[in-house]
Amino acid sequence: MRSRFALSTIPSLKVFTRGRNEVVGYLSGLDDMASHLTTRVPMQVLTDIDNGRNPMHLTKDRLERAATENQFMNAKIKAIEVCVDFARFSVL
Repeated sequence: MRSRFALSTIPSLKVFTRGRNEVVGYLSGLDDMASHLTTRVPMQVLTDIDNGRNPMHLTKDRLERAATENQFMNAKIKAIEVCVDFARFSVL
């Protein structure tokens, strides 16, 4: 059975088509800009965005991990300095 209305006369279809064309236009613009950018984005950030997660959580986790490792290394360095100082004074 044929519809009495042409699909192009349905207002919601026009809005959908306009919105779809805008998205395609934005994606095309991003693709054009990509060849001029030198900044690298970690794949995990892109995956998070694709999955609807906030990529700032990944950044926060990485910063917290780096701070923890930094504290651990600082403690190791301090322990070595104490051992060296102790060895110097015990020799004298």
